Amino acid sequence: MPRSPSSSGPRSRRAVGQPSRGGGAGEDPTGCAGASRKEQQEPALALGALLGAPAPQPGPAPQHRPAMVLQESPFSSRALAALNCLAQGLLFPSCWAANQVLDLQETTAEKKRHRRGRCRCCCCCTYAWRALAGLAGLGLLLLSLPAAALGLLLWLPVQAARRPFAYQHAVRPAPAEAWALRQRRTFTFVSANLCLLPSGLAKFSNLGETPQRAAYMARKLAPEPRGPGSAGAGTSARASLVPPRHGAPSSYGVTLCTPLRDGVVVEVPEDDASGSMGRGGIVGHGDAEEHGGVTGHGDAEERGGVTGHGDAEERGSIEEHGDAETCGSIEEHFPADADFLCLQEVFDPGAAALLRRQLGRSFEHIVYDVGAYGLRGGCGGLKVFNSGLFLASRYPVLAVQYHCYPNGAREDAFSAKGLLSVQVLLGSARGQRIVGYISCTHLQAPAADAEIRNAQLTLGLHWIQLFQDTNEQRGDVVAFDVYCGDLNFDNCSRGDTLNQTHPIFEVYQDPCRAAPHRDQPWAMGTLLNYLKIHEEPVSTPEKLKRTLAQAAGRRSYLAGPILRDGRPDPAAQGPCRGRRLDYVLYREHRGPAALRTEVEAISVVTQLATRSDHLPVVLQLAVGPAPP
Repeated sequence: MPRSPSSSGPRSRRAVGQPSRGGGAGEDPTGCAGASRKEQQEPALALGALLGAPAPQPGPAPQHRPAMVLQESPFSSRALAALNCLAQGLLFPSCWAANQVLDLQETTAEKKRHRRGRCRCCCCCTYAWRALAGLAGLGLLLLSLPAAALGLLLWLPVQAARRPFAYQHAVRPAPAEAWALRQRRTFTFVSANLCLLPSGLAKFSNLGETPQRAAYMARKLAPEPRGPGSAGAGTSARASLVPPRHGAPSSYGVTLCTPLRDGVVVEVPEDDASGSMGRGGIVGHGDAEEHGGVTGHGDAEERGGVTGHGDAEERGSIEEHGDAETCGSIEEHFPADADFLCLQEVFDPGAAALLRRQLGRSFEHIVYDVGAYGLRGGCGGLKVFNSGLFLASRYPVLAVQYHCYPNGAREDAFSAKGLLSVQVLLGSARGQRIVGYISCTHLQAPAADAEIRNAQLTLGLHWIQLFQDTNEQRGDVVAFDVYCGDLNFDNCSRGDTLNQTHPIFEVYQDPCRAAPHRDQPWAMGTLLNYLKIHEEPVSTPEKLKRTLAQAAGRRSYLAGPILRDGRPDPAAQGPCRGRRLDYVLYREHRGPAALRTEVEAISVVTQLATRSDHLPVVLQLAVGPAPP
């Protein structure tokens, strides 16, 4: 099979229309593909190609093809859509009753509220009411079972005819905007696990009130629509003929200290190395109060309840290595100019509808309700939930492909976790399309399932290659290729050793990774201790930012390293920076025009304090001409 478009060499091409080995994006009219037996045997061959093994000779040069026509509805006819609505109506009473029963369990915040200022009599009344509500919910659940059985019998065959995603677009795609390849442009990617399950299931993560959380997230993810002058792609505001000066503050509040290539060393300004980088290990600019850097002065409440000065050994390590690495920051708000939102765990249909309505004002193209329901071949059993993936783009979407992981197990077996791949149109130059690729995923969750995650990573690399080979056109210029999502393993825990050495990290670059089992000194975990997410020191975005700016705060409120069975690792050594489960990886392509990709900024965002147990990750990539 063709060689991967990696930075190690030229890219081989397959003629468009030539059948993809093992079944590719173009072979499934629904756009969905599970993993057939032949397809599951081929990822080993795909990995060999991705890592530089000799590739077969390319076929004839690909011809130009019309862009994929994306249908808004996941059903090909109104009759199928009506049958699906009828089936869901029959299933709704049972689902609602089950959710209400599960929702009776209390989060730590609710328990705290009930204990505060209540007499014993009131507490007894509360428990009695909850018991009665539980009995009523169970009674309704039993009464609704016959209708649910009928709805299930109708729902299952309808899902076999359903496409694996729905598509929303606010404007018709305009002609590709001209892009002079000598220009340098910046693209901003946000990856976030929102934990938007039905409220009853979200309680198992110490969360709840899914509709309220979804409404808040929708407002914060898209602060304000851009003006008419920047509608559509909206790249002109950030296109620049002169690259930004390295070592100078960017508009997103970090130091640009990505090492230049060809042996050129970029130094961090002296005041930053001695100031910002010494305050808990995450770079910021300005005073400590504005950027959350806690200096060890002031009262404990202002610092979010953490009174320590941070770990001296960690500060020393960061100061020593900070001048040779890309620097990260903790940000309180999502960037207003984000180009792509890659979201996970958007399972609740009502929450997805809220996100679509709000985000549709700023993001013209949205792919949602991604995944296969029911008993789809290659997906490994009954799927009650979709994949939870949700992608919003300011740029026109040319092609979409979803693949379902066939090996989901335990609680993950009931959701159609998989890989969503998207090709977007960024502009045109000399008659050539400038495109970008984004792949979003959510891997197997239980800590003990490292082998399952490894197999999913391997399948993902194989599917990405098939998708790109199928949808490329002759002369395409690839500006970026991003792989992101919640991978459910970190780069420090001993229990995740198998996943830390997967070949995906030889194909894609992780800006936060120094080597297997070792992150960059400034990198920080993205998984919060879910039992503590409602405590006062992390109860607001500002307090969470200030708390995580200190080593003591990270030790207290981020989930720590684990063993293979998921238990905390008592022998974990070194300063605790938490488990980093959320990734935004990238790679460069070699093609007809040499483009260079640089990490301009990487950040974690505290905007979702108390509303998710994950910290969103923001990556800014600068794409410009490669040096001669």
